[in-house]
Amino acid sequence: MDTNLKKGLITGFIGVIFVGLQPIIALLRPGIVDAYISGAMTCLVEAMIFLPILLIELRAMNSNNKEKGIENKVQTQYINGWKKNIWLLIFIRILFSINQVLFFVGYSLAGAINGSLTQKTTVFFGMILGYMILKERITKP
Repeated sequence: MDTNLKKGLITGFIGVIFVGLQPIIALLRPGIVDAYISGAMTCLVEAMIFLPILLIELRAMNSNNKEKGIENKVQTQYINGWKKNIWLLIFIRILFSINQVLFFVGYSLAGAINGSLTQKTTVFFGMILGYMILKERITKP
C-alpha cells in the first residue's frame, strides 16, 4: 500500500473519531457559551492539531528532497504559493467557520445522536461533490 494512501486513511480515521465526538462535546458546553464561540474554539483546536502535522510533513519532504539531490525547498514553494491564493484561502476559512457555527446550532436543536448521524453523511456529500465539481474518480483504495 502506498505511504500517502496509508497516511490518508489514518488521518481520515482520526478525523472520523473527532467528528463523532463533536456533537457530544457541543452539547456538553455550558449554556453561556454560544455557538459562535464554540465554532471559533473548534477551528482553533483543529489548527493546533493539524499545524504541527503539516510542519512535520514539510520537514520530511525537505529531507527526502535533500537525499535525492533536489535543491529547491518545499517549504519555500508552499509559503510563496499561499500568497498567490490568499483570497481563496480567506473564502475557504469563512466557509469552514460558518460550517462550524451551523453545526453547533444544529446540534443544540437536533441532539447529539442526530448530529453525529448528519456528520457521518458528509463523507458521501464530499465524494459526490468532488465527482461533480472537481471531476474526481470514485475508486476503492
